[in-house]
Amino acid sequence: MDIEIGQIKDGFVFTEEIFQAISNEKNLSHRSKKEIAKEINRGNLYAVKSGKKLISFAFVSPLNHAYDEINAVYTVPEMRGQGYYSQLLNYLLKKNKKNLIAVAFRDYSIKIFLKHDFKEIAFFRLPFMVKIPFIIKRLKIKRLRSIIKFCRQSKPRYLLFKK
Repeated sequence: MDIEIGQIKDGFVFTEEIFQAISNEKNLSHRSKKEIAKEINRGNLYAVKSGKKLISFAFVSPLNHAYDEINAVYTVPEMRGQGYYSQLLNYLLKKNKKNLIAVAFRDYSIKIFLKHDFKEIAFFRLPFMVKIPFIIKRLKIKRLRSIIKFCRQSKPRYLLFKK
């Protein structure tokens, strides 16, 4: 299978597919179609795809001049365990010039980030100017509800990759 890895800029093409994936995945917090389209149109979507089919994706959103956040990490169920997300993460680490932060709730996600040289860090150790935009991004009611649900099931772990 021929795959491409890179930034996706056409919000219309993948908004519905990503919305369905996020809505059906119990391990991702809620995002509206409008929020997804906005992130894509800002150039924040990176993906592994084959033709017009998404295999794996992640949003990389700026937090400030020195930090970006990787979030909404997803690989289609039938393609999991084949290294596609690792390939995407390698691409992001090479392309991105900023420090990267990720929040993970599941052991398998944490293992992938640690394998790629992210270090676990306590939230209070993150720079103040990173915490503010990080919290503000999560203040939408539906998103906040799904995050609270995750926090009840397992403790969030913050991971940092420093450039």
